[in-house]
Amino acid sequence: MRQSPGAGVAFIIDEGSGGQPQRRAQLTLNRKTGEVVRWEPFSANNAGRRLRSWARFVHTGEAGGAIGQTVATIASAGGALLVLTGLALACRRLWAWRSRRAKQRQGELVAAFARSVHAGNEEPLQLVGQAPGPAASPPAGLAHSKQPRQSGEFNSGAAR
Repeated sequence: MRQSPGAGVAFIIDEGSGGQPQRRAQLTLNRKTGEVVRWEPFSANNAGRRLRSWARFVHTGEAGGAIGQTVATIASAGGALLVLTGLALACRRLWAWRSRRAKQRQGELVAAFARSVHAGNEEPLQLVGQAPGPAASPPAGLAHSKQPRQSGEFNSGAAR
């Protein structure tokens, strides 16, 4: 940004060791003559400017020294931890949903195979998206037994 030749040059003079805006002042000099145009110590600022000067140092923890910076570091680490735990929960929910969906699809395939076998179809069951090929063996546990079950031949959960 070009400045006009008569514009002043501003300097911030900091007499503190950081985190102490009350120990700062602004000095403006005439560019050509070097005369002091304006001297603005912290105490000469209005309340809004003083508050804004303090805001940065409070935000970074510098205003509170080592303890303030430690608190600011812990708060920042907490924010990062919230992001990580949110991603972990989202991944966990996604994996659970995909597992449920796969089980549901498997159940639908088993039911369709069972309906096909029950209807006495001799042709292999063609599933959507499946390339035609040799008949697949039935899923485990669905092969028809040669003899039907006798009445009472089921597990009631009671000991015999």
